[in-house]
Amino acid sequence: MLLKFIFKKNTFTFFLIILFCFSYAQAQSIKLNEIMFAANKTTEEFIEIYNSSSQPVNIQDYKIVYDDNTPDVIISDTDEYEIPPESYAVIFEGDYDFENGVYKNIIPSNTLVFVIDNNSFGSRGMANSSDRKISLLNSTNDTIDVYTYSADNDKGYSDERVDADDDLWQNSKLFYGTPGRINSVTSKEYDLVIVELFTTPEFPTKDEEIYLNAKIKNFGLQIADNFSVDFYYVQENETIFLESQNFSELGTDDSLIVTSENSILIDDTLTIKSKINFIDDLDTLNNSLSGIVIPGFNNNTILLTEVYFKNNSNEPQWIELLNNSDITINLKDWFIADSKEKVSITEDDLFLEPNDYLVLTEFIPSDYFDDDITVIQTNIPYLNFGKDEITIYDFRDALIDRMKYEVENNFPLGYSLEKIDLNKSGENIDNWTYCINNKANTAGFDNSTFSIPDYNFGDVIINEIMFDPNDDNSEFIEIYNTSNENINLSGWKISDEEDELIFLGFKPLEIKANSYFVIAADSLIFNYYSWLDDDLSILNRNSLNLANSGKKIYLKDLRNNIIDSINYKPKWHNTAFEDTKNISLELINPNLNRNTSSNWSSSVSSFGATPGKENSIKTNNAASETKLEISPNPFSPDNDGIEDFALINYNLKESISQIRIRVFDSQGRFIKTITENQPTGSKGSIVFDGLDKNNNPLKIGIYIILFEAVNSNNSIVETIKKVVVIAKKL
Repeated sequence: MLLKFIFKKNTFTFFLIILFCFSYAQAQSIKLNEIMFAANKTTEEFIEIYNSSSQPVNIQDYKIVYDDNTPDVIISDTDEYEIPPESYAVIFEGDYDFENGVYKNIIPSNTLVFVIDNNSFGSRGMANSSDRKISLLNSTNDTIDVYTYSADNDKGYSDERVDADDDLWQNSKLFYGTPGRINSVTSKEYDLVIVELFTTPEFPTKDEEIYLNAKIKNFGLQIADNFSVDFYYVQENETIFLESQNFSELGTDDSLIVTSENSILIDDTLTIKSKINFIDDLDTLNNSLSGIVIPGFNNNTILLTEVYFKNNSNEPQWIELLNNSDITINLKDWFIADSKEKVSITEDDLFLEPNDYLVLTEFIPSDYFDDDITVIQTNIPYLNFGKDEITIYDFRDALIDRMKYEVENNFPLGYSLEKIDLNKSGENIDNWTYCINNKANTAGFDNSTFSIPDYNFGDVIINEIMFDPNDDNSEFIEIYNTSNENINLSGWKISDEEDELIFLGFKPLEIKANSYFVIAADSLIFNYYSWLDDDLSILNRNSLNLANSGKKIYLKDLRNNIIDSINYKPKWHNTAFEDTKNISLELINPNLNRNTSSNWSSSVSSFGATPGKENSIKTNNAASETKLEISPNPFSPDNDGIEDFALINYNLKESISQIRIRVFDSQGRFIKTITENQPTGSKGSIVFDGLDKNNNPLKIGIYIILFEAVNSNNSIVETIKKVVVIAKKL
C-alpha cells in the first residue's frame, strides 16, 4: 500500500515537473523582436514580441520593464492573450490612438495588438539619446528576455532582431519599422519593399495637384526581375486605380523612386496607396503601403515676427506670431520648437484672424502686456540668450516658418528682436534687429522696424575720418546725408569686413536732410571741436578700432543694406604735410568716386578736422555742357582750404571711352599725367591737385590741359586742350 502511494506521488511530481518544463519552454519561446524607441512622436513607440515556437503561448499577466522602472502589465482590449505559433504581437503605450495612429495601415490585420497599463514606457517614454534596457517578464515575474538598445537611430527607425535564433540586432531598414511582420533586417532571397510613400509636394495645400511617389528597395539576396508598381487613391470610400509602371530589373540593395505620371487634385483628406507586383517575393506583407495626405497651409502662412529672449528677471520670455494669410487659421495641434525641444502650442481650438498677432508666453504678469492684444499662456521652449532657432509646425508637422538669431553679448537686456522685412526669410539673421521704439518691444503690434523705409547706396556717405588722433582727442567718423529727407539712423552700424565696429543704437536717432552727423569714441572730441552739438553720438569707449594702416569700412542701415563703403588708406593724406597726426581725411567732392585717393586729402582746417561742418577742402562740381571745363580756374594749391583743387569736367560724344589727361607748361614741356587709360562714360570729373609728377606744387603760371579720349570699339578719338592758371592769393 505504501509502495503504491509512493509510486502515485512520484508520478504526480514527475507530471508537475514535465508541465513546468513545458510551460517554461513555451515562455522562453516568446522573445523581444523589435523596439521602436526613436519614433517621430512618443505616442508612436512600440515593442514587438515573437512566438518562435510551434505552439500557441498565452501571455496574460506578462510585463514590460523599461530600464529599471516599475513593470507595466501587458493588456488586451479583447481579452485575447494567446499568440499563435511563429507569430508576432505588438505592444503600445496605453494612450495609443488605434483609429488614427500611423500604424493603422502598416500592422497586418491578423496581428495581436496590446497596450500597457501606463500611458508611456517608463515615466516619459523611451529615451532616444541614451541607451536603455528593455525586459520581458512572464506571469510569475521571471525575466524571459532582455535587450539593451543603442540610441543611434534616425527618427522613425526601430531596432530589429536579425533572426529569432540569435541575439544579433540591427537598425531597421524601413521607416516606421516592421510591426507585426518579418523584420526588414532578416535575410530573404527575394524581397522588394515599399520603403516610403509620399507626395510631391510633400505638404500640399487645398486644390493643389499632387503626384505620388513610392521608394522601392531590394532587400533580397537576388536581383529582382520583372516587377510592377501600382498607385491608387481612395475617394468617397472607393479605391481608384491611378496607374501602373513596369520595371525589368533592380539590383540587390538598390533602390528607386517611382513617381506617378498622373496627378490628383486634392481638396480634402486623401488616402493614397501603392503596391508592388513581384511573383518571386518571399515577404509580400511589405509589398504595399498606404498613407493619408491632409491638405494644409503654405509656408509663411503664419510668421514669426518678434521674439523676446533676453528678458529681465521678473518678465516672461515670449514669441509673437502673425497670420500672414487672408483666412482664419486654427492653431489647434500646432507646435513650436527651438534647437532643443518641440512643444504643443495648444490642444484646443485657437483661431487667429487674418493679419492679427498672437503672443505666446510662459506666464502673463499683470500690467505687462497691452490689454488690446491677444496673449495665451502656454509652454514655449526656453530661448537661449545668444543663439537659437525657432520653428513653427502645423498640425501635419509641416514646417510653416523658421527664424534664427545670433546676437553679441552686448545685446541689451529687456529689448525684443524684431523681424525687419516680412517678405524675406526669417532664417537670415540679418533680417532681425533690436526693437527701436522707446518701449523696447511691440508685442501684439506692427514692428517698429516696419516704419523705416528702404535707403539707397549713397543716401548717406562717409565724409570725414579721424583715425589717428592725439591722446587728448577722439577717433571719429563723420557721415553726411546727401538726400533731401531726414533719415532715421536707428539700428545702423559701421563695420569692417569681419566685425561690427560701431552700432548707432536702437533708440530713435535722426540725421537731418543735407546735414552732417558725427560718431565719436568718447567725449574728448569736445577738447578740439567746441562747435559740436546734438548731431553727435558719443559711444563712450576707448576707440572705434580705426586702423592707422587703413581699413575698408561699411556703413549699413537697419536692414543691413550697404549704404556706403570706403577703403581708406594713410597715403591718401596730402604729401605736403610732414606730420598728419590729429589731422583727418576729408572727402573733396561727394559726387565723384569716393574710393579713390584723388578724391580724399588732409584737412587744412586750423583745427585739423571739421566734424559736423563742411569739409575744409570741399570742391563743388561746376560742370557745364561744354566738352571740357576746369573749375575753379584759376585755382591756388597752397593748402589754405580755399580753391586748393580744380575739377576737370568733361562731356564726350561717345558713351564709353578710355581717357588720358596730361599737363604741359606754356612752353609745351610735359609736366605730369593726371590719369592714363581710365575707363569712363560720356560724362565725368577728375580732380587736379596742382602738383607735378614729383608731388611738388606747380609754379604760378599758365598750363595746358591735354584731354584725349578714345573709343576702342570704333577707334573714334576726341582731343581737347584747355588752359588752366595756377595762381597765388595776394
